[in-house]
Amino acid sequence: MNITPNLKEFGKLAESCTHVPLLYEFSGDLDTPVSLYEKIRGESPYSFLLESALQSGSSGRYSIIGFLPKSVIRSKEGIIEVLEDGEIKQFESDPIEYLREIMSGYKVAQLNDPLPFTGGLVGYFSYDTIRLIENIPDNTTNDLEMYDYELLLTDNFIIFDHYRHILKLVNVIETGQNIEYSYSKGCDTLKKIAALFKKSTRLHYEDIGANGKDNLIITSNITRDKFKANVESAKDHIVAGDVFQIVLSQRLSVVYENDVFNIYRSLRRLNPSPYMFYFSMDNTVITGSSPEDINLGTFTLDLAVADAFAASGELTNVFLKYGTKTTS
Repeated sequence: MNITPNLKEFGKLAESCTHVPLLYEFSGDLDTPVSLYEKIRGESPYSFLLESALQSGSSGRYSIIGFLPKSVIRSKEGIIEVLEDGEIKQFESDPIEYLREIMSGYKVAQLNDPLPFTGGLVGYFSYDTIRLIENIPDNTTNDLEMYDYELLLTDNFIIFDHYRHILKLVNVIETGQNIEYSYSKGCDTLKKIAALFKKSTRLHYEDIGANGKDNLIITSNITRDKFKANVESAKDHIVAGDVFQIVLSQRLSVVYENDVFNIYRSLRRLNPSPYMFYFSMDNTVITGSSPEDINLGTFTLDLAVADAFAASGELTNVFLKYGTKTTS
């Protein structure tokens, strides 16, 4: 198993960086991002799949799958929870400053062949996170009981290079004082994870519904008359100069009892777009495919943050929480 960099190169990089990626490459011509994610999601309750599509209809160059994160960091009402090594720690702190403190201790080495992604915090910030930054009124109800943010400190991931048909399995190592021990531990981790991806998996081909003909009942959290009244109110505020942008939306909900991943599989097929994501946060899933047109030119894959409270009037955005079987 050829792992790069070697121990000598690792030690050199560790002199100026706190973290060094260990990389194992293998052929990816027999897999797709979906089949790879199927292999790992049962092993990791916290994971994600990030993808992108070009105007031609083909995939963007990279798909990224994150799994088995070092820790899970989430915040609600000023209380921070950190899940690491099976234990949960709770404490009060400034939620935004705490994230800055974590990332200030990260300096990831760049390899000779730079990676498009080198780990870090990946997850979602809810719409109401703005209240942690700006002093604005809070007259909303958190009826979904979502966190202000929920982020995975990602140090294990795989990069699917669609252009070269290569899979890059990456483990980002904290260098520490004992370089040889850190390197050996990282290599062992890569070998164990590689075995998971090289196993065969049973693929599922069913549609979103159990028989593809389900009559789903969609409900809104607001009446038509109330929504129209909100539009008139927004127009008055615009004329008065109170606002420069207003986004009126509604949450559409439906009971869904099948495999949530099938919804994402359908979204990526029906609406391939620059921003496609699937986040599994234990008992909560956030998935979506951006509705905007795909413009000519190049763009950078930058999906580290997904809005948990996207304008849910756009049916391409889907939120599911298993406890309530609700989508919006």
